[in-house]
Amino acid sequence: MSWPDWSWKMPRSWPTLSVMLDDLGNPPAAVLARSFGVSVGTVKRWMRDDRAPRAVQLAVYWLTSWGRQEVHAEAEQAARLHAALYEALRRENLALSARIEYLEKVGDFGSVNAPYFVQPRLKVWR
Repeated sequence: MSWPDWSWKMPRSWPTLSVMLDDLGNPPAAVLARSFGVSVGTVKRWMRDDRAPRAVQLAVYWLTSWGRQEVHAEAEQAARLHAALYEALRRENLALSARIEYLEKVGDFGSVNAPYFVQPRLKVWR
């Protein structure tokens, strides 16, 4: 089984760790350590070096206003796409329903596969 390529959804670049943490309101090192399952010393080292592992930087990025804006933009685009698809299918359904109604009115030829059957009255010869 092959997995879809999601790499196009990943940000190619992001702000430095200090800028992203500033955008989040500078959470304490203890909160970040608990969130990422590392020691407070590790988080303080990341903050001092202004660098963290890629996975941590990506996780922090999606929490910032920039990451939320990307998610919001994609959700809005998907909603617009699905609304347009719904409208196109609704119009097609109406057109096909109108066509069926017209054909039912015009085409009552008593065919074998008609959706209804009226049994003819038999004439009795005397």
